[in-house]
Amino acid sequence: MGRYPQDADGRLDESKRLHASRYVLSLRKGSSVRWNDQQFRQLDGRIGSLSGFSIVDFLRTKGVEADETSRDPLALLQMRRHKPISAVALQSLRGDFVMQVNPELAAQLERSTCMWRKRPTT
Repeated sequence: MGRYPQDADGRLDESKRLHASRYVLSLRKGSSVRWNDQQFRQLDGRIGSLSGFSIVDFLRTKGVEADETSRDPLALLQMRRHKPISAVALQSLRGDFVMQVNPELAAQLERSTCMWRKRPTT
């Protein structure tokens, strides 16, 4: 069984991580939804995220109603384009890839400048 490396004080040693996930918001162009490092501003609905991902718990601790009805990032971004959700929280690399291979979708959405929730994984 594996064990996450610890530092001299017994805390997790993040310098030994193999990967870190960063999450970003994907918004409809011109959206006023913002994150100020504490809470969301001008959020008028749910934030979509992939079903079963840890970011959903984070969103809920911030008082956000999370929509995790899909495990498909393309489907979530299309939901944002058609307005049933206010934003989509995706791992940055995953969201960037989906936008890159779907230029018609990328033309209607933008990636928020905020990045949060770095999550080390092993």
